[in-house]
Amino acid sequence: MFRLVGVAILLFWLVMMGLLVQEEVLPGLLMQEDASYADPLRRRLDPDESLMGILLGAQRIGASYTALLPHADGTYEIQNATT
Repeated sequence: MFRLVGVAILLFWLVMMGLLVQEEVLPGLLMQEDASYADPLRRRLDPDESLMGILLGAQRIGASYTALLPHADGTYEIQNATT
């Protein structure tokens, strides 16, 4: 009886470890290249700016300004200012 419970616990643990490795480890190992902003930014054609309000309840307590600036060499600069 105790041996059966031990085997069941071991099998459960092995299955859970396999699922954990499949979900958390394998996707990182199977990636072709490092994750970056490069792919989404390649699809962008125009510079982008956004202004978002920071609210506490209904009261505005600040703002966040973000700008995406392309450079001539194909790179981008992300600027952010929060007040």
